[in-house]
Amino acid sequence: MSESKDDAEIYAIIEGMPDDAPSKKVRYYCAGWKRIDEDTEKRLCDYRAYKKWYGRCPKCYRYFACLPIKKPKISESRKSLSPETMASAKEMKYFSTGIPELDKVIGGGIVLGHVILLGGPRGCGKSSMLLQACDGFAQDGRKAYYASGEMSQDKVLAFAKRQGIENGNIGLSCDSMGVNVEALFEDVLAYGAKLLIIDSLQVAVVPDPTGDIGNTSMIDAVINMVSSFAMEKQVAVVVIGHISKHTGDYLGSSKVQFLVDVLVRMDIRWTYQPDGKQVDSMIREISIDGKSRQSRSDMKSLVELTDDGIRPPSAKALRALNKLVTER
Repeated sequence: MSESKDDAEIYAIIEGMPDDAPSKKVRYYCAGWKRIDEDTEKRLCDYRAYKKWYGRCPKCYRYFACLPIKKPKISESRKSLSPETMASAKEMKYFSTGIPELDKVIGGGIVLGHVILLGGPRGCGKSSMLLQACDGFAQDGRKAYYASGEMSQDKVLAFAKRQGIENGNIGLSCDSMGVNVEALFEDVLAYGAKLLIIDSLQVAVVPDPTGDIGNTSMIDAVINMVSSFAMEKQVAVVVIGHISKHTGDYLGSSKVQFLVDVLVRMDIRWTYQPDGKQVDSMIREISIDGKSRQSRSDMKSLVELTDDGIRPPSAKALRALNKLVTER
């Protein structure tokens, strides 16, 4: 059988091999092959062997590692940006949350396989908005799943009842001990949900003996697993994250912001009384916080937090914020 130049090198006869060695495939080589002598600009050693050795290299007598020869693996996932590949490329598909202002900010709606991190101060209405978004998404046979580690099941059900949500396509899981994301993913897949809400990142856990719930290493481990799950299973995941009162940043390391696809922020808009007292206007600003892989990064919108959920801002509330409103 004819051999290529590379094959001939692999099957090269090496000093010290038995007479029948040429018929045996060379499987190991001296790590000196990867090192270049600065003076001669040649490899430090070219020793090959059909069996493993230990300690010094039999040829150069240096304590280089004995490395196995491996054939390069052809990637099955590699693509070229050829006309054929581009012709089969799919456009990003958006699924409405039922909240037009939120859909506008994130580019049109929920995208399967993407992870959205929703941050905001405590009590600004993040949970209410995402529970309502579950209802908007879970239409036409689609299913959504809401997992809470911050509220009991009774509290979430009370939220849903107040907002008028009755939807058999929304799964609910609540655990005061935190959200175990590994077990959660199994249940989400078994339920068939394509949208998962995790409330919140600070109470989610993975089987990590070195991290405690809510600390930086645990948060990083959770978001890493969430990102992999969303991409592999093509499930959209929205994770609620808390904002530091002192710095205004998302809690956790910068890795969290790198791994998610969209950063959305929800802020309270305040009004001030004549005496200077700060009052919650119940108007919320939803905006892209500098990163979005599915929309422009400068998108923002206003909504109003009402007793029955998130609604477009009323003219009265907008006037209180000194906004110019055109009466219809």
